[in-house]
Amino acid sequence: MHLFSAVPDIEADRAAGLATSATVLGTRGSLAVCAVLWSMSCYAAWALVGIPVALPAAMYPSAAVAVAFRPDHVARAYWYFPALNALAGFVLFVVAAAALVA
Repeated sequence: MHLFSAVPDIEADRAAGLATSATVLGTRGSLAVCAVLWSMSCYAAWALVGIPVALPAAMYPSAAVAVAFRPDHVARAYWYFPALNALAGFVLFVVAAAALVA
């Protein structure tokens, strides 16, 4: 998430002379790293807990890939991320609650 949130600031960070992961990797490189790491996390969730947890986790790499194809939407996607986190958290809560009741 930190790398993803740094993508909209790449130009400002470069202008300030800051060397961050995002400035070194660039927009597409940063989004690719995010997609790979989130995909690995999604796979780990599936392997350890099962598919109900992996499904909401799949939203994260999907978002990074979608934004990579539309780099002009990076700043807008950043502001939608709190809603994505809330939705994923809600789905995980419902899945956990259903598992406890069953």
